[in-house]
Order: sequence, then structure tokens, then C-alpha cells
Amino acid sequence: MKQRTHIELPNGSKVPCLHTWCMHCKTQVTACKQNNSPLKSCAHINKLRYRIVCHIPGEKPRKRVVRILDTMSFTEAMKQVALLKEQIAAGSIQPVSEKVHTPAILSPQPLTEKPERFIDVFGLYLSSLAGEGVAPHLRVVRSKGHINDSKNCGKHFCLALKKAGIDATRFRLSEISDEMVGHFHEYIVAKGYGNVTYNRFFSVLATFAKYAADEGYTNVKQYFDKVPRKAVIPTPEIITAQQFEKTIAATTYENGWQIVGKDKKRRNVFRDYCVPAFRFAAITGRRLEELLTCTWNDVFTDDEGRVRYIQFTDHKVSRIMRTDKGAERKVFTPANDEIISFLQSQGYGTHPRNDYILAPEIKHNRIATMHKTILRGFSHFFKVAHPDAEHMLSFAVLRKTYLTRLAMYMGKDVTAVSGHTGTDILKHYISEKQLALSEKLKDFSVFGTHDLTEIRTKKLNETEHPIER
Repeated sequence: MKQRTHIELPNGSKVPCLHTWCMHCKTQVTACKQNNSPLKSCAHINKLRYRIVCHIPGEKPRKRVVRILDTMSFTEAMKQVALLKEQIAAGSIQPVSEKVHTPAILSPQPLTEKPERFIDVFGLYLSSLAGEGVAPHLRVVRSKGHINDSKNCGKHFCLALKKAGIDATRFRLSEISDEMVGHFHEYIVAKGYGNVTYNRFFSVLATFAKYAADEGYTNVKQYFDKVPRKAVIPTPEIITAQQFEKTIAATTYENGWQIVGKDKKRRNVFRDYCVPAFRFAAITGRRLEELLTCTWNDVFTDDEGRVRYIQFTDHKVSRIMRTDKGAERKVFTPANDEIISFLQSQGYGTHPRNDYILAPEIKHNRIATMHKTILRGFSHFFKVAHPDAEHMLSFAVLRKTYLTRLAMYMGKDVTAVSGHTGTDILKHYISEKQLALSEKLKDFSVFGTHDLTEIRTKKLNETEHPIER
């Protein structure tokens, strides 16, 4: 295997206390000091080193411990950070004063043991989710939201230990027990979290335990795997046409102001693309990420130029299946009159084919820019339009409404349009209450006008060999 000539630069991940040090410029860097170019194109890339700066808690004046590492591996550098923090907590490291601006360069300690504290191992786990230190063929693309959910779970686990009188900063993974897991269980229940959140927390910890077991921490997996999950009964709701149009009418700049944060800061959630995004989601039932990446190239017509369907990229399934770029799974939504009318309102035929259908002017950091704004905006404007509503609806209700109406129209054939491989998963999206109100069932009767005995006798007589009694 070819030996690395420079350090492994992290792919956007930030590890507390770990920095990049340039041996040529003798300073800490995030970009090249000579031409402000990214570090990957720095002329002195082989002079870059990992630098650890850990502050000593409670020391006045502030003191710190500094290490410049020889390793080229980002994973090993993270482990060195974890080990150094353990040594600081144990009081076996001599700090230097914060006033020293050019600390002496110390040789790295050889990596002879694994980090033992829960917070350190969990930190390595979060970095692995982002692909840091993972072989290219083993990397799985995970969304930022998924990683943040995992981080949030680790935070709550530490808070649960703290509430039980356990110092989470010193708690070692080898000390895990049913009692510790029980503290977390009681913490979640006391917080009033629902069954879905409860199951999500323990699923994250079970996945972390599997990672820990693969890394050699053999006594962890059993404690999280045996936690019984709570039953979840899906009760999806839908939005009526009147509610939807009222929400659209309330989506204005004047209604977009809200007060957020402890400092009561004002912000406006209205954007020009909010109304088109709401309508596009309602008439296609697709996920927001699919809508934001849809271009005019994805609109297909027949030989006579009539729009027949829109091709969406199923990013969620493609990530799960680890498909390569360009080979992602596609879902096809037939173009009805609603979709054709919407496309015309967006300027169908007047834009370049590679332009986005929604807000084509936004190209840089598009998903991050628009995703939260649209989700936050729908919840806000629905609340403005329906301040006395029994249930406040979110953007996800648009997909549930579409799939419910489609199921009422197509029955079991709904999966041909929805893109699901089976009907079982649809229970999370389709409102059974609305299916019960379907017009198709209005003439159904168990005890109808026909004599069931006559019908059964007729059926038996039609067979060549009637069933003997």
C-alpha cells in the first residue's frame, strides 16, 4: 500500500481540540496563508500536521496542553485527542500557560491503548458516520439530519447519567450496565417523549454499540440490543383542500414574521418560492429533497408534446442502497391536469432544460438554503391560517394527503406511483380514516338486497364438481 505523503484532510468535519498546523508558516491554518487557497492545493501540504489544543477546565489563569502529531491518519489523530483528554482528566498531564503564544512542539505519545470514556468513543462514532477514517468502499452517505439526531441522542444519554449522579465526562464505556440504561429509560419517560422518539434513541445507541463492538469494546452491545421497543401505531392525518388553500392565502411576507430564541429575535420565514414549493409537494406527493433537485430535464412529453410524467430522483432509497451518482433510483409521477397547470405557471418551455423547476436562481448550497425554510414556513403559515386548529400540521402532511387520495383512487396499485416496494410501509402515510370515507364504499352492504344463500348455491352449481356436504 502506498504510504501517505501528507495528512488526511477531514471532509468538512470539525473535531473539538483538533486543528491543522503548518510547519512551514509556523501557525494554525484553515486555508493556505500565502494565497488563501484550500489546504488541499497548498504548495506545502506535506508540511501540514495535526495539532491538539486542550484547555484545562477550572484553571485560572487559563492553561492548556498542546500536542503536534506525527500521524497522517485522521482517525488516529481523533483517538489521540480522546486519550489526551483522558490523561488531562486523570491529572497526569502538565499544562502550559495560556499566555505562551509559541508553545514548545512535543512529540506525540505512541498510541498503545484505545479511548475508554463514553464521550470519546461516541465522538469517534459520530466522525465515522460522516465518513472520516472509513475506507472509501465502506463509506455510507448519511444526511446531516441523521448525524445530528445521533449527536442529540449521545447528548441526552450524558444528561441522563448526570441527572443520576454519574459524571459523564469520566464515565467509561466498560462501566456500562443495565442500571445505566435504566437511568436513560427513566430520563426519556420523564421528559414525556413519545414512542417514536424513544425507539429512535435506543436504535441510535444500538447502532453505536455495534460500532463499539467492531472496534473491540465487547461488553456494550448486549445492553442496548435487549431493550424492548415500544409499539407505534401510525395515525397519519391529511389536509383538506380548504385548509390547504387557506394556508396558501396566508403565505405572505406580512404574515411571515416570528419571534425566536432567548433573545426574542425577529425573523421572516417568507420566501417567494414557498407557495410554489407547497403546491408542488401537494400535487406530486414527493419528498422535499426530490422537489428541490427536480429540473425541467425531468419533465417528459409524448410525441405530440404533451407532458406525460415527471421523473424524480429517490435520494432516500439511493442513499440506503449506496448507488453511484448517475445511477440513482427514479420514481415516475404521472402528469395530471393539476401538474400540467402548475408547470405552466412556473414557465414551462421558457427555461433552459437544466434549470431547477423551483427557484432556479438558487444554485449554491441549494438544499441547505431552502430545505429548513420551506419546512419551517409551512408550519408557521398553517398556524397563522388556523390558530384554533386541534392539530397543527407540518409539511409532511402534503405527502400523506397525496398518497391517501391516490390509494382511494388506485387501491393496491398505489405502489406503482408512490415508488414503495410494498404496501406495508404505506400505513405510515395513508390515513385509514379517509379510506373508510371513500366514495367507493358508499354502496357496500353486508346484508344487501341479494339473498346470499341463492348466490352461494348458484356458484356451486356452476362448478363441474360441486363440493359434497
